[in-house]
Amino acid sequence: MKVRCSEETPRCANCLRRGRPCTYPTVGVSARSERVSDDAPSLFGSDSAVSIPACEQHYARLHDAGAVPPEPVVDELIDQYFSRLHSLPAYSFLHEETVKRRNRERTINDALKLSLCAITALVLGRHEAERDGWARESERQILDQLDEPSIFHLQALLLVIRYRAETAKSRRAFMLAGLAARSAVALRLNYEHPELGPVAQEVRRRTFWSLYLLEDVFCVGLKEFELCRPEIIQLQLPCADIDFGNERETVTGFLQPGMGLEPETLCVRGLFVKLAFTRRSIMKLNRQLYLNEIDLPGLFRAIEHLQSDLRRISSQIAPEDGYPPTSTTAIGLRPQYIMMHMSYRQCQCDLYRIFLSGYPEAAPQRNIEGIKARNIATMRHRCLKSAQEILDILFYYDSQTDTGQVLDFDAAVCTYHAARLVLFGAFSGKGGIDISMEAAIDHAQRSVDIISRRFAFSAAVEPMRDDLSKLIERYRGLIRSSSSEGVYAVDQGPRAQPGVSKAAIIRQRLSVHSLLLRSDFVDDSREAATEPPRDVISGPPLDQPPDWAGPSPATGYLSAAHQQEWIQPPTLLPSQASFPDPGLIGMYDGASIDFSVWSLFPAIFEGMGTGNSVGGEDEQYMY
Repeated sequence: MKVRCSEETPRCANCLRRGRPCTYPTVGVSARSERVSDDAPSLFGSDSAVSIPACEQHYARLHDAGAVPPEPVVDELIDQYFSRLHSLPAYSFLHEETVKRRNRERTINDALKLSLCAITALVLGRHEAERDGWARESERQILDQLDEPSIFHLQALLLVIRYRAETAKSRRAFMLAGLAARSAVALRLNYEHPELGPVAQEVRRRTFWSLYLLEDVFCVGLKEFELCRPEIIQLQLPCADIDFGNERETVTGFLQPGMGLEPETLCVRGLFVKLAFTRRSIMKLNRQLYLNEIDLPGLFRAIEHLQSDLRRISSQIAPEDGYPPTSTTAIGLRPQYIMMHMSYRQCQCDLYRIFLSGYPEAAPQRNIEGIKARNIATMRHRCLKSAQEILDILFYYDSQTDTGQVLDFDAAVCTYHAARLVLFGAFSGKGGIDISMEAAIDHAQRSVDIISRRFAFSAAVEPMRDDLSKLIERYRGLIRSSSSEGVYAVDQGPRAQPGVSKAAIIRQRLSVHSLLLRSDFVDDSREAATEPPRDVISGPPLDQPPDWAGPSPATGYLSAAHQQEWIQPPTLLPSQASFPDPGLIGMYDGASIDFSVWSLFPAIFEGMGTGNSVGGEDEQYMY
């Protein structure tokens, strides 16, 4: 493979891309050494021959610095990766037999090997002193070859991003995610590649879908932060693990209907991806409601469309993948099964909580007064019943598996929202769920305990855990004091992001589990000019930031006066035309409804709350 070597020293691009050690022989290199500048005596001896291969010197230095794990450690961590992490949707893109074989042959890509070791060591709580160095060295190798995208480096980058996110490096993770998306489209991973074998095709698909799922770690439903827009995806959904392991080609359908042959049933991995797409659509609808960009007839049309999508997904669940499980023997080994069912019910919670009056993410009562009470009650019951089922699924999983088997970040998100909803439903008496306040608190506390054990390694989960713990204490305090005051009585408004544009804050309501919110990016545009024109820019002096730019030092939230200054967009009145769908007319009493912006509820929830290598030989010879 040295025929096309770029002659870079101490390592060449072709060898790095193929995960091979780059060595230079001690004979026959005089011509090359003459072209090396005289200021590199450490690489070449006086006889113009390499006394010690340069890349081996570099590799030895990394070993000495702890940036490369010993081979026995690599073997163990890779085995643990496929035992503990590979079943999760975010980590399922590697072919186990191939990766383990290449590791035994010591031909595995270095960046991929290091990232595998780093993320596995983090989850297992091992090699605390070394794992940051492994992730850093993997990232360095990827960035060194940024202009030559590779499937192996993309896979390594996905693992590095997850590592950064779980270790409170959310800003770096967010920026690296953009590079990963560029690499994926540069390699054309969003298209099918039928010339490849079934394993290579499935690796491409799963790598891309892992990138697609990564978006939900940062935000959900914000178009400006989408990594891979649905309209560019011409790729089949991931297949079942048994087909992947047996190198069997199958038809799995596509993300959206109408793109190709749609099978009657889908595996849990394909269903999980489709549910992620549906949840994003639901959150986009919720944001439209918040920004007053949809009227009541449009709301009902959107809800009916989303209900149809959920019914279609439910019909594609294979009988053996239904819940409750028909067999209790194999379920504990399949966390992807648990996560799929939690995600399905989270769609129900997100879709129907807008009718849960008094809840922070609900529409204000005046905006739903025209809807028949029995229909509102049905929607509330569906929301709270789904939240209870999420907790039941989590408790079942926890009782069936040891704590070493982790779940993906999304499971913590579903648990967080479900516990909040169950607490609210029990305390308010809305939604018709049969659970006492004491039992609801016990369920919420058990949820906190589970995510504390299952996600002990994750800094990304800490805000959800802490906020839920605070909420439980507030409920307990109300019970002890026999107070009739609602937990949501004090309207503190949403948390403001310091240094962020006012317009951006209005349009980007981020939940507590959004890593974009935790990143605290600061707009330093004020530094672009030393003295802006006073007749153009009015307001406080540059050395005194405006009082809407950040939260109150005392409370961490905007004052009520300043909320009124920037939170309220113009009111949009809906048309009073009849609904096009007769099935929705019965939900509406005919009264004119002021569908103004969602009222902002207390922060107890929201505030706390292309080169020649592209598509070429590198991809053909992946597997």
